[in-house]
Amino acid sequence: MILISISDKSKYTVADTAVALYGVYADICGKDFAGVTYEHNECGSPYLEGAPRDVYVSASHSGVYNAVALSDKPCGIDIEKLRDDAELMKISERFGVKTNSLKEFFEYFCSAEAYAKASGAPLPAALKDPNVHARVFDWLEGYCLAVYGEGVLFYCPSVQFLP
Repeated sequence: MILISISDKSKYTVADTAVALYGVYADICGKDFAGVTYEHNECGSPYLEGAPRDVYVSASHSGVYNAVALSDKPCGIDIEKLRDDAELMKISERFGVKTNSLKEFFEYFCSAEAYAKASGAPLPAALKDPNVHARVFDWLEGYCLAVYGEGVLFYCPSVQFLP
């Protein structure tokens, strides 16, 4: 099971969203919620201090949105605001990413980023792997969202659990 949520960056931080989403996860799984905080390890990867070790968290932000994924298995999430930028095409060329449009590029990039977060693989290696298969969504106009991980995906609207 992977729970995901998207929140408005002008109202909530990634940490707010992650801790609140963990409250939903804890309720579903019968886990303790008290005292859980959002932290980063020495490599910069997020984790939930005080949560059981079998709880994985991934976070991303772009434009006006935060995106968070929680699971009992490694997971990754990436959200990117679609933008027309020559720098993106340079990235595409640098890593040999063959796409026909900017939308395709973002789908590929977000998939690779989500996979890299879940697996611990470096992003350049993930970008070179044509077998990266994340679930890609275009739920938000002008954005690409990708989620990588095992299990059924549940979307939890942040308006239902954030004040």
